[in-house]
Amino acid sequence: MSSMELMEKTKCPHIRKSVMLNKLKPNALIVTLLKSVLYCPQLILCLAVSIPNKASLEVVSKYGPCSTINEGKVKSPNYTEILHKGRARAKYIQSRIFKPKHSGSDDDDHLKRTKALTVGSVPFLSNGEFYITVSLGTPRQVVTLLLDTGSDITWTQCKPCLKCFKQKTPLFDPTKSSTSSPVPCRSKAWLPDFEPTCNSNTCLYGVSYGSGSSDGHVATEKLTIMNGFGTFVKYPYIFGCGTNDSADIDGVTGLMGLARNPSSFISQTSQKYFSYCFPSSCGSTGYITFGKSDDDIKNKFVKFTPIITSPKQSLFYDIMVTGMTVAGEKLPVASSEYTKSETVTDSGTTITALPPSLYVARDQLSVSKCQNIR
Repeated sequence: MSSMELMEKTKCPHIRKSVMLNKLKPNALIVTLLKSVLYCPQLILCLAVSIPNKASLEVVSKYGPCSTINEGKVKSPNYTEILHKGRARAKYIQSRIFKPKHSGSDDDDHLKRTKALTVGSVPFLSNGEFYITVSLGTPRQVVTLLLDTGSDITWTQCKPCLKCFKQKTPLFDPTKSSTSSPVPCRSKAWLPDFEPTCNSNTCLYGVSYGSGSSDGHVATEKLTIMNGFGTFVKYPYIFGCGTNDSADIDGVTGLMGLARNPSSFISQTSQKYFSYCFPSSCGSTGYITFGKSDDDIKNKFVKFTPIITSPKQSLFYDIMVTGMTVAGEKLPVASSEYTKSETVTDSGTTITALPPSLYVARDQLSVSKCQNIR
């Protein structure tokens, strides 16, 4: 009896999940801290959650009724699409961590044979669903940005746009801002981590994701974040003005990078801590908080784990995994299995991806647990 047949006969949730994960076998352990994609049926009401303090900003699902850009009218991806996009996202992360595999590898062959994973005419950046609303320029122009802990530079589409995807709000126009300034080549603002190039003394950038990309020039601008408690301003803020973008991200204008590299929002604003609470349902909102408050430290439900640092640290947030359990029982594997590969947390990944050895152990234990409750 195949694992798929067993899943259908037992209807066991442990096996159901492991079968879906079994199709996705990367060589690195990639985990998501919270849901990054919600399956959103049509909803009517938006139940906004109050942000906790002045260092917080509202986070909204671009598919739900709380979205001001789509107003719940854009269909969310189904579970199959979520899994396929999650696999491609995992492959993108691996490409940033490991050297590319040779073209004849089993993994590459699997991607070629899987139609849903092939890059089509409408590529995607990640499974990113949640966005924030901030302002750029003087006077302020509103931009909506996906949150991504796996990206560094913040970028938004700008005028004049040579090739851009559709967005719900007007394109950012740097000519209408008194604080906009292109970054000249070899200036102090020419950060090396996103591999800029030079053209006519203007710094250019280019970033590629699982599929899709953004290209344009690097600029400095006034970034304004407003909430019910007050206003935060960062000036100058280095960002990418995208004029050649090949990704449709359902109405938002760009992306805010929250990675560990110098060009990310976290590094530019010297944040040592940040946390995010994604919405638990499509009909609610969440928030992202910058900094660590006394309430976080005293709250017994808030747990902390160290982020691994090293002289050659990646842009991702690496954590130390020491074990896994299924229904309270530890996987029967050596502790060294958890340390053979890096473990990264990623806001743009929906599923938890495991190395093959952990998949096998997890599946076997899951089947055993399910048989015991039949």
